[in-house]
Amino acid sequence: MILTTDELKWIDEQMKIYDIKYQEIYNEILDHIITAIEEKRKGGDEQGINGLFQQVVDEHFGGFFGVEKLAARQKDIYLQGVRRLWSKCFRYYINWQMLVFTLAAILISFKLPDVKAVRAALLVACILLAFSPLLHTHFSLSGKIKTIKGKQSLIKGHMISQAVLPGALFNLLMYAPQFVVLLLTDGDDNWNLFKQVPPTVITTILMGFVLLNLTAIRFCKQMMVVNSLT
Repeated sequence: MILTTDELKWIDEQMKIYDIKYQEIYNEILDHIITAIEEKRKGGDEQGINGLFQQVVDEHFGGFFGVEKLAARQKDIYLQGVRRLWSKCFRYYINWQMLVFTLAAILISFKLPDVKAVRAALLVACILLAFSPLLHTHFSLSGKIKTIKGKQSLIKGHMISQAVLPGALFNLLMYAPQFVVLLLTDGDDNWNLFKQVPPTVITTILMGFVLLNLTAIRFCKQMMVVNSLT
């Protein structure tokens, strides 16, 4: 080991002066600094850890503000990657099999009686499909990502934010139309999407949640692989 335990502890304490919000980015920058300092030691530089640390920060990051700029830039790059992966997972299920399945479900729905029990069953199916990705993501990440005090997990945050999309859309479908009707009818708030529309329309919405459900779960699995959390 090139650096002593005390020197590693000193570096870890020194890193607290930087405003690096996310654990993964913090780990990358910390590892980069430690590796660079070790390389200098191997090259024969025997100056104290304080001088070596500052030298590496100045040379590799452009000083104090350079570290924080890099952290912000890494977050943006990571977010772009998250969006690309979500889009890729969504496109994965845009195929003829999904089209045939959707058309078959809609055609069958024309034969369903327009009664409360049928609409309730379809509503329960929508709820399960909308919120199961969030549960899947939560349990998949359980115990696999550790953060130090004051840090958040970039990976966990983005995975959950994507997994919650189907649930957020479900809430929007449930309450946004009711809010519009409330405004237009001057106080009549008895209208409800899943009580007023026929089973065929609810089935069409249900198939949309099937697509989002599959996308969100595949996205979670892909993120686990990319970040070696499996």
